[in-house]
Amino acid sequence: MKKSLGAKTLVYPTPVFVVGTYGAQLHTQFVGAVVDVKVDEAVLASDGMADIKKVRPLVFTPDTQAYYGIGTFIAKAFSVGESI
Repeated sequence: MKKSLGAKTLVYPTPVFVVGTYGAQLHTQFVGAVVDVKVDEAVLASDGMADIKKVRPLVFTPDTQAYYGIGTFIAKAFSVGESI
């Protein structure tokens, strides 16, 4: 993927790229805002939204210095509690 990002060019092959700003750092918490998101067309679903199964995002855990993938679908948000 090679995308223009204003004055910068993104050349790293990543399906989703989030551009943000931050203004304050409180211990290990950063306060900021997402200003732009670039999504490769190859990971879009038919509705135009990013498909998490195609994106295959990673989660980094600093304490164990390990990467984990996102797991399988569990339940639909905001309706799973109705059956409890």
